[in-house]
Amino acid sequence: IRAHDGKGWGSWSSVSLKTGLPNKAPVIKITDQSVSANTTKNISSAVSTSDPDGDTITKYKVKDTTGINSFIVSGSQVDATGTNGYEFASSALSTLSVKGDASTGTQMLQIAAYDGEDWSDWTNFTLTTTAPNNLPTVSMTPPSLLNFLTFYKVGENGFSITYKDADGDAAARYQIKTSASSSKASHYFRASSIGGFKMTHSKFTDKTITLTPSDIASLELRGGPSTLTETIQIRAHDGKGWGSWSSVSLK
Repeated sequence: IRAHDGKGWGSWSSVSLKTGLPNKAPVIKITDQSVSANTTKNISSAVSTSDPDGDTITKYKVKDTTGINSFIVSGSQVDATGTNGYEFASSALSTLSVKGDASTGTQMLQIAAYDGEDWSDWTNFTLTTTAPNNLPTVSMTPPSLLNFLTFYKVGENGFSITYKDADGDAAARYQIKTSASSSKASHYFRASSIGGFKMTHSKFTDKTITLTPSDIASLELRGGPSTLTETIQIRAHDGKGWGSWSSVSLK
């Protein structure tokens, strides 16, 4: 473009005109979350974001619609109440966590993403606070006296393993460990998935072996080749946490 002042033309000046499609806002998704009372859970892996234009997500914001301080970003609880919630850089998404309430219940939370031009719509998700997990207990009762080189199977001849969980959670796995100092001081076991073993074997870290529920159901214990007393410990995992060790003496 140039102008004339009645005496002469000025120089041309240039400008670039670009016509582009309107920006399309990003879309964000997240699954409902569950957490025990007063505990925290990182939820970054539950967040998925897409942008129709391929734009990079630069910011996120989260919002408490019914509570306060449900979100944790970069290690600190944040106030995400108010119309716009709490805004943070996309680089901090990996630190995004939620905290359960002091008591059981549900609440609605929200999250949104920004592509440098527009915010996505708020996406709702439910945070359910559950009662604290009661850890399981397990005990082993061996036969009162093991005969030399004789196998005893769980459920027979007084050999039993009893699992209990106050929440009704099923056992996910078990661990057994020995205090024996050597193979000669340790009893021999047999399980369906791994065959025979002694926990003193070097392949078992800390003389501890992890077994499945089916292994426990089929577990066999063999009396030693000579007089032998060994203390072993057993514990169970309910899918949420390990219970305490319980001890038993094998003779």
